[in-house]
Amino acid sequence: MKLKSLFLGTIAAAGLSTAGFAADLGVLTSLDVCDALGISGLTISSDTNCLQISGSVDYRLRFGNFRGGNNVGDTAFGNVDPFGADQVVDINGVVRDLDWDTRVRAYLKAVAASSTDFGTAKAIIGLRQVDEWRVRNEGYAAGGAAAGATAGGDNTNGLQLEEAYVSVGDSTVLMAGLRKRGAAGSVANVGDDSPFSFLFMSDKVDGGGVLIESDDRRLGGHSIQMSTDLGNGLSASLGLESIDSGLGSNDQNTSTTRTNAESAGTLIGVLQYGGESISAHVTGLAYGILDGNVEAYAVHAGVTGTFDMFKVRAAVGYDSNFYSTKTSAYTNYSLVNALASVEASFDMFKVAVSGEVANFNNQTDYSIGARVTAQVTDGVSINFDAAWFRDAVNPNALGAQTDTTRLQAEIAASVTETITLTAALGGYFGSGVYSTDRNAGPGAALVAVDHLYFGKAGVKWAPGTGFETAANLEINSQGGYRTEFTAKKSFE
Repeated sequence: MKLKSLFLGTIAAAGLSTAGFAADLGVLTSLDVCDALGISGLTISSDTNCLQISGSVDYRLRFGNFRGGNNVGDTAFGNVDPFGADQVVDINGVVRDLDWDTRVRAYLKAVAASSTDFGTAKAIIGLRQVDEWRVRNEGYAAGGAAAGATAGGDNTNGLQLEEAYVSVGDSTVLMAGLRKRGAAGSVANVGDDSPFSFLFMSDKVDGGGVLIESDDRRLGGHSIQMSTDLGNGLSASLGLESIDSGLGSNDQNTSTTRTNAESAGTLIGVLQYGGESISAHVTGLAYGILDGNVEAYAVHAGVTGTFDMFKVRAAVGYDSNFYSTKTSAYTNYSLVNALASVEASFDMFKVAVSGEVANFNNQTDYSIGARVTAQVTDGVSINFDAAWFRDAVNPNALGAQTDTTRLQAEIAASVTETITLTAALGGYFGSGVYSTDRNAGPGAALVAVDHLYFGKAGVKWAPGTGFETAANLEINSQGGYRTEFTAKKSFE
């Protein structure tokens, strides 16, 4: 109670008091200390400390018939999962097919900093809450059983301490405590791997890329990390992460239960380079090291170069025992995943070509894509892209080889400085396109449909100062449709 009162009182004094009264409280209206520490934004300072406060709130509503099953590409790796349509008939004979999701996310971060003989010392605290509810077929499950709204997979079940750690140093920084789970809280560099055009496999990975998903919960968490600047663009990092949780288990709720302790502890080493025209890195990982029995070794490397009108990018990843984030389990086979992408910029056009390959479980998958972007006017651009995916499935386990092609045309128009309109038409074609009969109800088996057409339209309004809102509509030829409204505001 005393801490809460002190914190709120300090903010009130800084925002409402006169300069003389604030000085009596030991709170300065000058930002000299924050400036000296390189901290800006919403700050409160004393003679030796700087407190920076930042955060965000965003809301999303989805409504339509979109929680049915469609499946494009590969059920194991590289699957795109476009939404589908389904319906149920309740015990009174009423058809129920509407779905909706409503989600609120809030994040608040405080950084307290002061100067030491070794460099800037910081204490970082981040609080996060996700309140998400999903309704499928108006709250009824197959067979007519009332299911109601169910919590979404990102729901935090209340306020969550997302990060709480200390750091000290400038050119060499030591960090210890709770980091954000996933790549956002890790020293691992898994960048330089997003293709310049759509590819089925890398676009399945969260954030786009090869091998490692950005929300892989074996990264971050309870961690001890160190990063140092070696000069001339070189830097190195070392981290022991996910000390608290094997396989990132049980990280989306407030329960204290932990499982798979034998898989806890990820050791990470990174060497990276950043120059004017080239960025590159190599990241090595060893998963589950705390019990002395390493679950898997992995490496991720990437390079991006910019040379006049050309951008080139190449990345490769290897995992000795591939980990499925869907099942939170190791698959007992290795994975090699690599991509190459090049983009050329002309006066009015950009042309990009990309290719990707993945070898795992005695099969090799390929994806090739290309994109042409035409800047028609200062505010209007048109994108044409095409991608092909070959799923060379292991015939002893998963079935026959499939081929899938995606074609899409998209236009974006800035009608004012703050309003942007977008629209797209496209389709998936080939033997890797599957859907369910919308009348078969949830959980029905997928069947090949050979094609799936889709259309999208949206408007975004961004008047400035971190506020943004948008409305979108998506439809497809399998009867699915989804409307979406979003609104968000950040501050710092």
